[in-house]
Amino acid sequence: MTGLVEPNLKDPDRAQGTQQQRHNQFLRDFEDAKPIVSARSKEWCEVEGCDHKAVVYHHKAGRKGTGVNHPDMLLHACDSCHRAIHASPSMSFALGYMVRRT
Repeated sequence: MTGLVEPNLKDPDRAQGTQQQRHNQFLRDFEDAKPIVSARSKEWCEVEGCDHKAVVYHHKAGRKGTGVNHPDMLLHACDSCHRAIHASPSMSFALGYMVRRT
């Protein structure tokens, strides 16, 4: 997907438009990123040490803001690991499964 750019979580140009336009763009960007993340993960959970099939696309920086759908900001995970990521945020930040917005 050639339309993807490096993540910039504070890009004022991307914040323009109505709420519905921003939501629609979010969905388009997310759909564009999914095949890239799936190819990278080969459909397996990307959490270190896990050998389950991936079923969830986890947003490392949450789902608000710009750049959050860049493939580098997404993690393909199984349900169990995805729940663990959200249940243990301090460990997830330390391991890079969650990142703070800049």
